[in-house]
Amino acid sequence: MQRRDDVVALQSLRTDDVDKAAGASDRVKIVLGGTRTLNGPQGGLAFDLECLDCSQFGAAPAPALASEDYAAELVELYWASLPRDVPFTQYGSDPMAMNAATELSSLASYKGPRDATNKVTPNLLFRGGFAADTIGPYMSQFLLQDTMLGALSITQKYVTFKKGVHYMLDKNTFLQVQNGIDIGLKLQPDVSLYLHNGRGLAAYTHFDVLYQTYFTAYLVLNTINGGKPVPLNPGNPYNTSKTQNGFGTLGQPDIAATLTAVAREALNAVWYQKMVCAPSPSSGIGRRHRLFDPNRRRRPDPGPRQRHGTGLQGGAERLRNQQQLVLVTGVSRWLADASPLPDRARRCGGGPASPHSSSFSTAILSCRTRRFRQTTERR
Repeated sequence: MQRRDDVVALQSLRTDDVDKAAGASDRVKIVLGGTRTLNGPQGGLAFDLECLDCSQFGAAPAPALASEDYAAELVELYWASLPRDVPFTQYGSDPMAMNAATELSSLASYKGPRDATNKVTPNLLFRGGFAADTIGPYMSQFLLQDTMLGALSITQKYVTFKKGVHYMLDKNTFLQVQNGIDIGLKLQPDVSLYLHNGRGLAAYTHFDVLYQTYFTAYLVLNTINGGKPVPLNPGNPYNTSKTQNGFGTLGQPDIAATLTAVAREALNAVWYQKMVCAPSPSSGIGRRHRLFDPNRRRRPDPGPRQRHGTGLQGGAERLRNQQQLVLVTGVSRWLADASPLPDRARRCGGGPASPHSSSFSTAILSCRTRRFRQTTERR
């Protein structure tokens, strides 16, 4: 991701992306904003011999920058950055989580889950929209249960980052990170813990192997039934066989290999959407153009920006009152990050390494969910 106002730099990337016949000499002409290289921008142009090519998968367009939907997403992201050190189990009694739930409840365009009275409760904060996402504790048992990788015992305690440490709190560091410049700050690892809050999940996604989450879930399914695998899908033909069991087909090696094999295809398919349609980090855009300033009218109808500008300013004001973020002058509100690196560990905006757009996790989860249903039954 090049400098936001450098048209020449942006065009150098776009030209290379669309020119599939470009040689190596052309690719080195891509203008960078710093010393960091782009993270596989041509992965989305790869062809696939087993499924549709990356460009043949569709994705819903992102909300327009000046829309109420986009503003509501940004308000949620600002709130999500505040309680990253609060355990999920304490959201129900935490004042910060309560304030977040109250403000999100007031946003008609907020797409997150609500209760029967159309309210966002603290226990529903930052949850997904898939079936059963609102049931049970925030953390999945697949990320908590001990398991085995062959003969290797696995206790699911993960290295976390130190509490209270935030990054990208001012204009200069924000732009430097976005332009791929090393600002000299390093992550500060902490002790290994069971995942229980937002900062722990940020650390997890920073270090995880491509398909680690889903493969670990598979391992847990193999041991959670009293040390034995969960029952196979009733339709598995080997269930009733008296002479055979599944192995290379509809057996454990088949399941394990299939779960990991779809990772690259899903990654490249989403990378096509990311590199073609990647939105700029919201807080920087909002600051630069003052889209969330209720006193500035750049178009005849500033309604969405005006209404949500007030909401965003309210959320940002709470950040300052909590003394967890630094607010720069005027209407600038910088979204505190859990990482100083331009990569996938960040909660908002992917930076030059991994621009944030379509969800790789969602794409690969969809593929693997279908595979799980083919081989196991839910108990």
